[in-house]
Amino acid sequence: ALETGLYLLLPLAWAGMRVRLRESRDGIYALPLLLVGMHMAYVARIGGDHFAYRLLDFYWPLLAPAAAGGIVYLGSLIAEGARLLAAPLAAAGARGWALILFLPVLFYCGAVQGILLVEGNKVRKYVHAMFIELGEENMGLLAAVPGMPMLAAISNKLRKQSIPRSAGTTCAEHREFLNQALRAWSAYGKMGRGIVPEDAVAIDSHRVLSYYVPDLTFIDPVGLTDATVARNPVTTPNDSRVMVHERRPPSGYLEQRGVNFTLFTPKADAEEALDWAEYALEVGPGLWMPFDSPDRQWVFDRFGGRSEGWATRHYHQFTHSADPAGNRIRRLEGGILAGERFLGRFKDGFDGWRLEGDAVTNHAEHEEYKDQQPIHGNIGSGFLTSFHPDKGDDAVGRAFSPEFRAAAGQHLVFLIAGGDGEGVGARLLADGKEVAVWRGENSERFAPVVHNLEAVAGKHLQLELFDRERGGWGHVMLDHALLMRLQEDGLE
Repeated sequence: ALETGLYLLLPLAWAGMRVRLRESRDGIYALPLLLVGMHMAYVARIGGDHFAYRLLDFYWPLLAPAAAGGIVYLGSLIAEGARLLAAPLAAAGARGWALILFLPVLFYCGAVQGILLVEGNKVRKYVHAMFIELGEENMGLLAAVPGMPMLAAISNKLRKQSIPRSAGTTCAEHREFLNQALRAWSAYGKMGRGIVPEDAVAIDSHRVLSYYVPDLTFIDPVGLTDATVARNPVTTPNDSRVMVHERRPPSGYLEQRGVNFTLFTPKADAEEALDWAEYALEVGPGLWMPFDSPDRQWVFDRFGGRSEGWATRHYHQFTHSADPAGNRIRRLEGGILAGERFLGRFKDGFDGWRLEGDAVTNHAEHEEYKDQQPIHGNIGSGFLTSFHPDKGDDAVGRAFSPEFRAAAGQHLVFLIAGGDGEGVGARLLADGKEVAVWRGENSERFAPVVHNLEAVAGKHLQLELFDRERGGWGHVMLDHALLMRLQEDGLE
């Protein structure tokens, strides 16, 4: 209301309407006020709009005639007073005083926004929740204009409250965010069509990807373009809400829509792409698309038959089958590891693992894990996780595998994801003593662990999943633990 002059336009429009009704019995100025009121009620009912000030784009033209009428009315009052006080002041007449009044109205309606535009245009780097403090150092001569210091102080106070909630941000921030997104993603505009499989479905939180990768189906996770997400009730308390960002997909919705693809910014070659993601797809000359998928089998079904044009980081093949021999890993130093014995598939239940504390659950046994980010690289829906369905990262606990012995030549293999803090991870115990420990990479993407058991062959071994950490990334996830042995045959 302050930055766009509504604090002046609304009372002027009201005055213009009242005068017109009283003097001419004409309700034409009441119509735009009625339309604005009805639209404001409608927007409040549906929960607002997801762009700051966009509503007002419709209101300014409607309010302008009535506000102009209010200015003319004030001009006539000043002219009447001037006629009574001094003849020279009365020479301007009602129309003259109305024209004179237009200037300060226009100035005070746009001065604060004008300063913010000028200061914002000096910014050439994206800064989230950018706040511009208005004061003598950037207001210049405007600081001496009556009322401007007060308006600037009010603007500072209100923007400090609203900007952390993604409301009231300057257009400069939006501009630099767009420039950043263009620099990051626009290279995909050079990719050929028909390269991405038709059944690939991704999440687009940047809202520029669907422009550059039109073959890929995108789901908007905050509901700006997805009706189901947009209508899912908000559970965030009002005093914590952030405009545009509090909507979430209903439980199971992303799975129902078949989300199976997460792409990252384009890279120049496969090696660079695989530093960012599990897989890489060549989409143009010197243009590779790093991507992840929660469904490894889908990836191999769609790309495994290609002799070139795609790559995978670890060259591993894990299956849903109960037969451990179907799991293979090509080692970077040569040779193939083939599965011999499962220590935990976690398809249903815990496969004999002993639990302590309340943190560790089987992901397949819960419909929803509140506020957890999308998970990639797991084998099926069942795996151990210390991210609690309700408590999230605040829960702690442990899980112990059944004891086992390893023969010479065997390797311990499992998938791990989650935090990289000291208080979370998985460790191997030999005769009760820690001999190795692994952690996640502050990521919900599972990565394989391959550990040669030659040094502890014949000892009593046990794998422990531990979570002693609370707060951000205070969780660990483990899937598909098994013993593997080196062979000479290749991947199927």
